Amino acid sequence: MRILDSLGQLHRCGLHHGDFAERNVLMSGNDIRLIDFDQSVYHDCDCEASFEFRPAIGKQIPDVTEFGCPTLWEICRSDMRIWG
Repeated sequence: MRILDSLGQLHRCGLHHGDFAERNVLMSGNDIRLIDFDQSVYHDCDCEASFEFRPAIGKQIPDVTEFGCPTLWEICRSDMRIWG
């Protein structure tokens, strides 16, 4: 979940990574670094959500409008598969 928290921090700064994949995540101890920002783009999202990236144990996938940001919702759903 710390990786998604890092993506959420980027989101709050107005940036979409653009090439999120395991190969672009470096871990050393408790330190997580996202790398390879050559495909990043400005992400102007008007949602005010503070994201809590937690697996939906016993629950359905949260609705994209309830979650707040369709871009991060898709990363959680398909790239990270935390809801399925």
